[in-house]
Formats: sequence, C-alpha cells, structure tokens
Amino acid sequence: MSVGTDPGGPEGVAPTELVPLPKGAHRPCRRWAVTPVHLLLLAIVGFTVLLTVVSWLRLIELTPSTWDLGIYQQALWSGAHGGPFYESADYETGGYGSFLQVHSAFLLYAVAPLYRALPSPVTLFALQAGVVASAAVPLYLLVRDLGGSSRRGLVAGALFLLSSSTLSSTLYDFHIESFLPLETFALVLLWNRRRYVAGALVALLGFFTMEAAPIFVAGVALFFLLGESPVVWSTLRHRPELPRWRRVREVLRTPVVASAALLLAAIAAYYVLLIVRWDLLASLAGFPPFPTAESGYVIGGTPQALGLSLGALQVGFFSKSLYWIGIFALVLYLPLIVPRSVVIVLPWMLFTFLSSNLNYVTMGFQYGFLVAAGLFPGVAYGLARFPLAALPRARGEPRPTVPRRRALRRWIPLLLIGVLALNVALSPLDPLLQGSGPGSAFQVNYRVPPGYAGAVAVADLIPRGAPVLASDVLFPLVADDLHAYTLFWGPNPYLILPFNATALPEFVLLAESRLYAVPGWLAYVLYDPSVYGLRALAWTTPVGAVVLFERGFGGVAAVWGGPPTSNLTIAPSAAGVGTLSWLVPEPASPFGQAVESVPYAAGQLWATPPFDLPSGEYRFQFWLKSWAETSSAPPSPSTAVLTLEGNPFAQGGWFDLAFTFGQVSHAGFEPISVTQNITQPAFQVVLRGYASTPMAGIGLAEIIVTRVGPVS
Repeated sequence: MSVGTDPGGPEGVAPTELVPLPKGAHRPCRRWAVTPVHLLLLAIVGFTVLLTVVSWLRLIELTPSTWDLGIYQQALWSGAHGGPFYESADYETGGYGSFLQVHSAFLLYAVAPLYRALPSPVTLFALQAGVVASAAVPLYLLVRDLGGSSRRGLVAGALFLLSSSTLSSTLYDFHIESFLPLETFALVLLWNRRRYVAGALVALLGFFTMEAAPIFVAGVALFFLLGESPVVWSTLRHRPELPRWRRVREVLRTPVVASAALLLAAIAAYYVLLIVRWDLLASLAGFPPFPTAESGYVIGGTPQALGLSLGALQVGFFSKSLYWIGIFALVLYLPLIVPRSVVIVLPWMLFTFLSSNLNYVTMGFQYGFLVAAGLFPGVAYGLARFPLAALPRARGEPRPTVPRRRALRRWIPLLLIGVLALNVALSPLDPLLQGSGPGSAFQVNYRVPPGYAGAVAVADLIPRGAPVLASDVLFPLVADDLHAYTLFWGPNPYLILPFNATALPEFVLLAESRLYAVPGWLAYVLYDPSVYGLRALAWTTPVGAVVLFERGFGGVAAVWGGPPTSNLTIAPSAAGVGTLSWLVPEPASPFGQAVESVPYAAGQLWATPPFDLPSGEYRFQFWLKSWAETSSAPPSPSTAVLTLEGNPFAQGGWFDLAFTFGQVSHAGFEPISVTQNITQPAFQVVLRGYASTPMAGIGLAEIIVTRVGPVS
C-alpha cells in the first residue's frame, strides 16, 4: 500500500490513500482525450502532406517553369556542388552571376546539402510545405502565452494554415519567402517571453534568409517599443518625485533597450545585406560582379531603386485597396483589436501601394508569405482578446471572463467555420478557381495527365554537361545542370545567351505550347538536316508535343505516345473568321455554314487552328467557290483572286499558291487540292486563305486533310 495524489484529480485536492485492489483486478485506465495540441499536430502533418502532393500534381502537369522552380533548382544544384548559386534565368535576363545577388538567400547554404542528397523538385515542395506548416506552432504558443486558451491557439493556427494567402503561395513552386512566417512568428513569441538572446538568433537567421526579413524584424521591434511606451510615458510624466537617475533607469528597462537594439540591428542589417550583394560577394567570395545594367529587380536602399513613388499610388489603386480590405476581412479584422500590431505588416502594405507592380497584390504568387509574416502576429494578439466565449473549453482552462450569451454560442463558431471555408474557396484548392485564378498557383487543374513520363524520357536523353536550350515549361526537367539555358515565356530578343546563329546549342528541348518563343535564328536551322536532327519526340504531354533536336544527329528519332490523327476535317467555324470575313448559313456546306469574304474585301480571310502531323504524304483539300462582286464587271478568268498558304513551325512555307478566278469561280463548292510531302513530324501547322482582289468574293465550306501515303 502506498500514499500519493491522484493525477486525474483537480489541483489543490488533498492526497488520498490508494486502496489496494483485490488480487487479479486492474485499476481502470483514464480515457485518452484529443487535445488542441493533437489537433494542431494533425493539421501540420495534413497540411504538409496535402500541399506536397498537390505541388507534385502541378509538376506532372508541367505547370512550374523556369520562373521560379527552375531558378531554385539550378541555384541549389550549383551551390550543392561548390558553385556560386548560379542560375541561367537571371543571368540571361539581368546579367546576375548568382542568385545570392538577386536575393540575400544565404539560408540556401543549409538547403543545398539536402538538395544534393535528394535532387528533386518534390524535395523542395515537401521542405516548403513543412516549413510553412511548422509556423503554426509559434503562433499557437503565442496565443496561449497571451492569456488565450489552447483552443484559441488552435484557431490561430487554423486561420494561418487555411489562409488563402498561405495556400496560394505554398502552391506556387518553391520560394525562400516561405521561411519568413516561421521566423517572424518565432521572433514575436520569444520577444514576448523576454528571451532576447534566442530572439536575436532568430532575427539573425531571418537576415540570412532574404533582404525583406529586416523590414519585418524592424516592425516587430517597433511593435514591442510601442507596447512599452505607456510605462515610459508614465515614468517620465507622472513620477517626478523619483531622482533623475532612477527615472532614467526605469525608462531604460530591459524590454525597451532590447527592442531598440533590435530595431537598430534590423536597419543596419538591411544596408549591410545590400553592400554584401553589391560588392562583397564579388570582391571577397569570388562571385561574378554585380550587374550594372537595369535588370527589372527592385534592389536598393532608396525609394527610386525599389521602384516606389507617389505616382504609382494611382496604378491599380482600386485593386490594391480591395486586396488589403479582403486580406483583413479573411482574418476577421483581428489585428485591429490591437492596433499597434499593424505596424508589423504596415511596411509591406505601403510598399504594395507605392509600387506599380500589381503582382504584389495578386493571389497566387509568393508575396502571400510576406502578408502572412506581418499579419498573423496581429491575428494572435487580437484573437487572445477576442470574445470566443462560445467555444468549448479544454479541461482545466479557466472560465472566460466574457459572459456567455446565447447569441455568441450561435454565431461565433459558424463565423469561424465560414471564414475558414471562404479562405479555402479563394485558394487554388477550389476546383472552380483552378486554371482560371489570378496568380500562377491557380494555373493548374490538379489531375494526373497523360504524357508526363514521355516528356521526362525525352529530357533524360540529354547527357549531363551537354549545352541545352529549353522552353521555360521544360527547364525544370534539365535544371540540375549548369549548362542548361532557358528560353523566355514569350519572344525576347534581349536574352543574354551563349548561343547564336554561329554558335548553336548541342541540344534544343522545345514544348509545343512555347514554340512562338523560339528565336528566328534557331528556328531557321532546326529542320536543316545538315545542322540538326530530330532526336526524340513525345507526342502527347500537358504542354503539347515535346521535341528534342540534337546537333548532327542522323539516326531514327525515339518516339513516346501515339501520333495525332493524320486525317482531319476543319469546319468553317474553326477557320478563324477575321475582320474581312464572316460566318454565314450555307445549305450546300456539310456543316451548314461557310466562311465568306465581306463585300470587296482583300486580305486574310481565314487561318485554321494549329495542328500537328506525323511524317507522310498529305493532300489538303479546300472546298471553295468564288463570285464577282460586281456582276456587270467580273474579273477576267486569269485574274488572281485567292492565295492558299500552308505553314508549319520551323519548316518554312510548305506552299504559297495563287489561284485565278477561272479556277475557283463555281456556282457551288468545288475542291482545290494541294499535295505536300512531309519528311519530318510537323508542329503548329496553320492553313491560311487570302483574297487577292476586292472584285471577287470567296467562300470556304470545309478543309479536309488526308494522309495518302508514306513519305515519298
């Protein structure tokens, strides 16, 4: 027999004697209860797994591109192998020799070994999701420290994890900004606990994360200084009886000195990081020199260098205002309960208003991490004071000071659930917004598409170390190589490429959806058998056909996936009616419609949607008719009235044929046939028709493309 306290009894109850049990009997066990801590950990694990999987779905849809997944992949590959965190995208567009000159992301030195061990985009997705999810822990602890219950802390964590800003930013590739919420929340937590040394170390880690961190650290320092201001003011004004030295000592209390020192350190760190990027990386670390030309990035210590001006205030002012009103509404305006907490997010808010770049106030980019880092400390402070009396209490928690009201019991839980649901509905997780939302994170359908394996197989044929120029949507497939270069997402003649018409890349990896971005000097020689050969082809991928050209290759191309149909019929409604033609009812047409030129038109009448064709011999059949616009003065039979063109990507004009009025002036539709021998697979084929004279009208009933045999 022993004496002790019952661990399940309430605090303050006197010890009781434990009565011995009969032989063979067992004392009943306490039922295991789910606590807010358990729910928070479950939410963190669920968030990490879900967003990693959804990010992987974006990857296999080939939605991530050079900007920004490929940039981080190549920079980390460079850093993991002793390089200067080089990535070709910023070299080509701004002359940067290192990503560390673009952002002060020295934290990547800690990420590089992980990427070297597991060189995959999924590694970065899992790391980002885990880091973002773990930021809910200091947020939870902060609310609990402030006198809120553990359930309030759970609400704060849920608001952060399900915030539309958090979700949309986490699902946009990988970004170093994802570390800022964790660092800022931990700093506020430690400063609130007056653990200044640990807090200073967290601030230092933030300084090594990116150049925006000192701004948030300064906001945190100012927040705590404002919190100490009533004590300072009271000491200076209302206690004149104290000796001067006592008043000075009271004013210079540890919280005041520590917060003032943190503020000064943040200001100094911002400018030190600028100097490091501008000069010290090149002079001390041997990195390439900082570029002097305009690069498009906002880097500097003045408003002008940061692209800020009062004139930019009017650019998208309504969109900016609506964005910030919505951001605060999606957290129930909780930061306004403690107004001084707004100083943490205020610098970023002002930055967005004074900048003309509306991406800063668009969901679906990495800038949502900056919003979360500054906004959610205020959410924590506001939530600790918010009357959540309607929420059930955990075991051992004190009764709330706010009286329970029947109305509160009804609407507060519903309000919280509604806000959380609204945040999710405004994120890329909402199926209604996928593929149509504002930012890059929304441009995906989150499904398993066919053809991704084929695209990977084509890219894997490129030997490591071989110079390759890739479309931006395919660059992540080859980014783990310092000899990989990227094309822009559109035509850009200003790219700083090591290639030109006389110094061609060894491999060219192209996505059909980005063929328009291929420079002319390269497109001109891709189908020249004396220069390039088609090395491999994946017909069906999320970005259309994926094609690999190899310089000097003369073998048989490797092919993945089935080719598109060799026989197709193009209806008049798909023929691209323009300003010089219209779609009219036509009983004689198989489709009941026809494309006809407007009266007295001369110029392009139609252009078909682009289509692909495998190699072979083809017949293009145009069902046409023509008539005189002025019956009293018809064109002579030898007058050219119609020109037909067939143009694929990079293979030059297949045909450019003129037809006379005598050849096409029929009462009904008659076929005009053109035969073309296609020796290589053709992509983005477009058929166009032009009216050559305003004196004759032209009608098109249909276009039939037929493969009549193998390559002749």
